[in-house]
Amino acid sequence: MLVLIGMILGLIIGSLITSLNFRGVAETTSYKTVTRYITKTVMKAPTSQPSSCVIFRALKDYFKLNEPVRFRLINNCDEDLILPNSAPWIIKNSRGVIIFSPISLQVITRIKPGCFREWSWNQKNDRGKNVEPGIYYIEIKTLNQGTLKLSIKIMD
Repeated sequence: MLVLIGMILGLIIGSLITSLNFRGVAETTSYKTVTRYITKTVMKAPTSQPSSCVIFRALKDYFKLNEPVRFRLINNCDEDLILPNSAPWIIKNSRGVIIFSPISLQVITRIKPGCFREWSWNQKNDRGKNVEPGIYYIEIKTLNQGTLKLSIKIMD
């Protein structure tokens, strides 16, 4: 009787997973009973998927000196991405010191699911001076997904 219940549960779980059309990696584990096997299928997310549904990236791997640095925040989540203002990002130098903070509208900004927001930095510090070649960090704050960071390289 217990074996029969286990087999029925295995069939129900298997059909539920199939009906969900999950694009993961299937891992099958078998349990041996007295004379029969009960098979349970567990779906695991592919390891190549990012851990977060938000993507923050520069549009290039490196930028030439004085070339606008363009970067993008992509919302692949099921809910709005909420920003504290219209430009919630800062630039830090290689020592972690803030060198640029944009002027922005102080209004809650939303990025809908499947949408993105793009910004550009002109490679100038808060005093309006051009920055030197090197590694810089861009940080962006969200109200519901935390702070996201990326590094960029500026070359001669």
